[in-house]
Amino acid sequence: MIDWVSIPAGPFPMGIDAAHAYPPDEDETPRRVVRVEGFRISRTPVAGDDGVPLTYVSRADAEAFCAEHGVRLPTEVEWEAAARGGDDRLWPWGDELPDTTRATFGQGIGGPSLVGLHPAGAAPCGALDLAGNVFEWTADGAARGGSYLSGPDELRCSARYPVHPAARDPYVGFRVVAVEPRRDFDWVEVPGGDYVIGRDAGERRQRFVEVDAFELARTPVTNEQYERFVAEEGAAAPPHWPAPPDHPVVFVDWSEATAFCAWAGCRLST
Repeated sequence: MIDWVSIPAGPFPMGIDAAHAYPPDEDETPRRVVRVEGFRISRTPVAGDDGVPLTYVSRADAEAFCAEHGVRLPTEVEWEAAARGGDDRLWPWGDELPDTTRATFGQGIGGPSLVGLHPAGAAPCGALDLAGNVFEWTADGAARGGSYLSGPDELRCSARYPVHPAARDPYVGFRVVAVEPRRDFDWVEVPGGDYVIGRDAGERRQRFVEVDAFELARTPVTNEQYERFVAEEGAAAPPHWPAPPDHPVVFVDWSEATAFCAWAGCRLST
């Protein structure tokens, strides 16, 4: 049984400014306001029978667990929204420096502690262990939150830790997000494997990337599909309406497309 906490829909500040007192890495900037749709996230990382976070799991391992249990990994946006709440706090509990009452960190050696050991380190939503103990996989690839080996800087809400998706480490685990029922789409399956990205100097360096299997809508979202979202959610209608129902919906910005995906129980493609 997963213990869930709810994250309400709304805007939150993601990232951090370069001039901050705790200088961020380049991949944490710029600070920007991002809107997130409401979702549920597990209160703690997924743990084994011993109450310690599951580790030595690759991203594919974590995604396989999710598929079996009808859940998914959080996106980086969702993870940071859960950790940060609606303000610019540095750590999930606020701006006070980390200490041993709030997180397991800075050990140098050892291993993860029991999940939920630090209630004083709770995020605004009530989630625990979002700082320290184990890094957590996200659906976008980067790991978040720091680990028992990390210093205070890696525990910040905006800190990102690039990890190879096939890595299995003692300090990387995961938590999960509830999967909402998907709306009616015509899906095609894209098999996992190695794919070539890029083409020449004008389209970035050509290289092989490893992709997990996924499903993709056979066609772009139509005006008819988007109209149901507008009617149910009270979202703004695109300015070009009325338009043919079977044509792709246009005049939709990234935030509106992301909101549609949250309503539909899916996400934008990477």
